[in-house]
Amino acid sequence: RSRRRFEWLPLHHLDTSIILEDPKSDDGRYCERYLHLVGYKYRGVFSLPMLGELFLKIMSLDNEEDKSVALEFTKTIIQNKRIKFYTPKNIEDIITRLEDKRLEHTDKSIFACAVEDEALTLVTLDRKLIGNNRLEAFGIKIKHPKELV
Repeated sequence: RSRRRFEWLPLHHLDTSIILEDPKSDDGRYCERYLHLVGYKYRGVFSLPMLGELFLKIMSLDNEEDKSVALEFTKTIIQNKRIKFYTPKNIEDIITRLEDKRLEHTDKSIFACAVEDEALTLVTLDRKLIGNNRLEAFGIKIKHPKELV
């Protein structure tokens, strides 16, 4: 019964920044508050491009203890918040239609996965994505976590 209720929660794809932001920063505090709601008020999804970017950033940390803490934090979020995974099927067409040259390929891929998966919202700290009308024309809201807490 709770599984069925969970499936009706709004589908949110999360950007890498939501996991990596320093919890002591203003944005980090919003991310932390938002993550508390995932699994209860929102269904969270990590796309394959997001996971790839996350893993690369964690592995590039010089301090082994920092790597271990970041990996453990990610594992805990996935388990405790019932995060699902999304593997892109055919996002090339969506990426091709994205006309914003300011966006990096990874951002385009993460966004395209959210569109393809028919997510309600992409949650990010990336100012190039938030409020971008060209992107929202694809039928997805792009929100900062402070708008969702």
